[in-house]
Amino acid sequence: MWKTTFLSLSLLCISYQLFSQVRLKNEDVISRQPNSDIDQPAHYEYTGQTAMNIGKNRLSRVPIAGSRMGNETLLFSSDTMESNGSVMMIAATCAPSVGVNTFPGLAPSTSLDPYGALPKSATHDCWDFSITGTGNGSITHVGNVPETRVVMFSEQTNTITIKSNDGSEFDLNSYVSQWFNFSGNYTVTGYRDGTTVATGTGNASTSYTTTDLSGNNDFNNIDEFRFTGFGGSNTTLNIDAITIATATPEATPCGTNFTVDFESESWTNNQNIGSSISSKGMVLSYFSSGSTPKTMLATVGTSGPQGNVGLAVNNVGGNGDTFEIKSFDGCDFDFKSFYTYTNFVSTITITGYRDNSQVVQSANFALQPNGTNNVSSVLAGFQNVDRVVLSSPNSGGFGFFNGFDDLSIGPAVASDATPPVFESSTPSSSSITQTGFTLATDIDEAGTIYYVVVPDGAGIPTAANVKAGQASGGGSAVTSGNASVSSAGFSNNFTVTGLSAATSYDVYVVAEDDEGTPNLQASATRIDATTLAPNSLMVAATVFLEGAYNGTSMNTTINGSIPTTQPYSINGHSGGSAGSIPAGAVDWVLVELREAGSAAAALNATKKGSTAGFLMSDGTIKATDGTSNLTVSLSGNSGTDYFVVIYHRNHLPIMSASAVAGSSGTLAIDFTGNSANTHQTTTALVSIAGGKFAMPAGDADGDGDVDATDLATWQGQNGVVFSYNSTNGDFNLDGEINAVDRNDFQQKNTSKTRQVPTT
Repeated sequence: MWKTTFLSLSLLCISYQLFSQVRLKNEDVISRQPNSDIDQPAHYEYTGQTAMNIGKNRLSRVPIAGSRMGNETLLFSSDTMESNGSVMMIAATCAPSVGVNTFPGLAPSTSLDPYGALPKSATHDCWDFSITGTGNGSITHVGNVPETRVVMFSEQTNTITIKSNDGSEFDLNSYVSQWFNFSGNYTVTGYRDGTTVATGTGNASTSYTTTDLSGNNDFNNIDEFRFTGFGGSNTTLNIDAITIATATPEATPCGTNFTVDFESESWTNNQNIGSSISSKGMVLSYFSSGSTPKTMLATVGTSGPQGNVGLAVNNVGGNGDTFEIKSFDGCDFDFKSFYTYTNFVSTITITGYRDNSQVVQSANFALQPNGTNNVSSVLAGFQNVDRVVLSSPNSGGFGFFNGFDDLSIGPAVASDATPPVFESSTPSSSSITQTGFTLATDIDEAGTIYYVVVPDGAGIPTAANVKAGQASGGGSAVTSGNASVSSAGFSNNFTVTGLSAATSYDVYVVAEDDEGTPNLQASATRIDATTLAPNSLMVAATVFLEGAYNGTSMNTTINGSIPTTQPYSINGHSGGSAGSIPAGAVDWVLVELREAGSAAAALNATKKGSTAGFLMSDGTIKATDGTSNLTVSLSGNSGTDYFVVIYHRNHLPIMSASAVAGSSGTLAIDFTGNSANTHQTTTALVSIAGGKFAMPAGDADGDGDVDATDLATWQGQNGVVFSYNSTNGDFNLDGEINAVDRNDFQQKNTSKTRQVPTT
């Protein structure tokens, strides 16, 4: 790749001097094509190793046999050339001359575009001329004295268009026209980048007539103007002396408060002012059915809108009219208010845009007839917009207002690109319970706060996840919520519920502001929350006593002798009584809950609570009502999983093999059907009929061993009338102490010892 200083741009622009060849370097040639007419855009063939930029001039490529052009993209710069080995065609374009354009230099009656079928287009002196319609037509240069002119003839003309050849903008001050085959008024419309910005009228005359537009600033900074309104008639237009000045773009006075009141417009009452006008840097356009341009009329006089001058759109609308307001140069503004006169609809929709994207909308905005509509004081978000559209509902064939005036514009509020910030040491948790907590939040501006709760250690959700109420990757959160904060302080306390007791959670919180395009925090803030351990749990346990088991259930023989006060003081237990002994009760038992990391560590000191209840004949343990599950009150606990210990007066105690989960609020365990549920399994249990397991009988003194002491206790009570007490040799609970108790239970289980850890 190489660079070299390029020749003066005048070689390739629009001087229209014929030149044969200009050599840039060895074998690099620019040559004018012999078939290029002097009145047509100049075409040059360049053969060489270099692609060139000629500033704003347009370059076109044409295939040349034997060339290496292919489909390469040309590289341009005003002072450099870069090698790419190509052959190109360069079509020179140019801007019309500032001043009076009189089209000299061609022989009379030079056909720019020969007579034939429409449409027609041709270029002369940096202007592009075109006509549309039906039938035939032509565009010709006439150089007869005293006028030189371009003649455009069409059998049935629809549109005559004149625009700058290179798209450059200009101010149209005047033109001279002569019309044949058409009389009456026509419309002249100014365009910029294909958009209507100015409208005026003229009168067709067979004499050369000057139309002066210098007083209409809407024709400033245009690149095209069109003539319409011929009604499809045969038309001939002789156009001459197009007077233009350097474009003077009208700037919107952004950054200030101003009012578009049309008082400075030199309109007459009921003047047709087109479908789009520019005033004080604002472009106002009217459309029927949302997209069809419709003509507006000037209203002048005290009977019109606010002041003496305004816009009228009465009886020119249709269903779904729209009125568009935008800044001339794209700067942002604050849309504040507008005045309407004699409304035909009661409500409209107002939509604000910024950079072609909708940022705010208010449906059902109530119009004030003959009054000022205060948008900024009623609606939020119409700051920092560059276009506003007022839309009506189906309006029954009328414009949605009869007059429009006093458009109030303010300086754009600087766009807020900063998301909210948490303050006051939030987010934070408080008032923690077993199933929830209070989540405190406080941000520094109005907006919306979102949160999700996920299991402790779960993946980190994105800010977008949190806003959507999702866990990481879009999964389900344990719970979520959001709240808008708009009043001073911008704080909110969420009540988070539905959590499990004694469980740790990660809580992610994110906030966004209430801008038209909200600013969301880049990442969520995490806090930890652990719910409280339960202060009580229910126990749903099933256990059999070896001595009372009869093969299918347990005997209730001593039911009438069971005292209403429970008999246990084991491991510090005390208290507990029943109003009556429920039918089906076998005896009192004591249930103890221990919190430990393993069975071996579940010592006496790990007890968190104990409660006495009734063992029923089917093996279930119930509260004193004989129906409800037993509730054990807890103290000093930190979790929900516990080792379950069962005690009886003259049977060895047993304990669950592992901590039983109580997150649901109930500890459920069956010691009868599977020995693996019991710590030390069959060592701690005895097998009984039906493949079941039971607590071993024979511990008369309740010391945890079946030994000679228990035998001595039995011997002291043998043959004595039954008496219920905590030390009792009636191992089969039949209300008698005899040889059966000794032989079948005490002797059988001698040397068995408790498998529940103590110290």
